[in-house]
Amino acid sequence: MNLKACTEKFLQESGLNHTIFRLTGFHQAVIGNYAVPILEDKQVWGTNDDTRTAYIDTQDVARCTLAALRTEKADGKTLTLSGPKAWS
Repeated sequence: MNLKACTEKFLQESGLNHTIFRLTGFHQAVIGNYAVPILEDKQVWGTNDDTRTAYIDTQDVARCTLAALRTEKADGKTLTLSGPKAWS
């Protein structure tokens, strides 16, 4: 994540028009990482921590990105995109 933080800082200091998107996690990844292995009776890896992730659909990210490109209001902003519910 240090690389992302450095890139964000560079953009903010560059004077370039930009919008930074921070994503929590893609909903589609859940299917490949959990659902398919469970259905195929394969091992699933997880953690024992209490973190929660509000997964977002890639199509929703695309819509938000296009909407941001269409308005000057998003210029210079950092937008966090997440799904409607956090899952653990």
